[in-house]
Amino acid sequence: MTTYIIRRLLLVPVLLFGVTVMIFGMLQFLDPDERVSLYIRGDPKSDAQVNAFIKRYCLDCPIHIQYRNWLLGTIDSVSGEREGGILYGNFGWSKTGSQPVADLIQRRFPNTLDLTLWAIGPVIFVGIW
Repeated sequence: MTTYIIRRLLLVPVLLFGVTVMIFGMLQFLDPDERVSLYIRGDPKSDAQVNAFIKRYCLDCPIHIQYRNWLLGTIDSVSGEREGGILYGNFGWSKTGSQPVADLIQRRFPNTLDLTLWAIGPVIFVGIW
């Protein structure tokens, strides 16, 4: 039983890598102009602004560099602060929620956990029965 658990735990990094590649791959179906909307809170005003964001977030770079920037973010050359980065908890901006996605998750997680804990008892009962 212990070896089974260890094997399953060793597969977790592979699974997480596969999930991130799939999510990033789905985002690649959008062209850079559409992906800019993931970074801008409002609608872009001009082509110059869109091109500046494409250059700033390296949306025209090769795919492996875009993937690294998506996971780790980039360091702003002016302020020296990290911008973006899924692994650092920056999931982007929610247009429907008008706030960062991480804040939405943090606000709604307690209710999700509550529902999960209430549902697990009947699920186990039905599964055993």
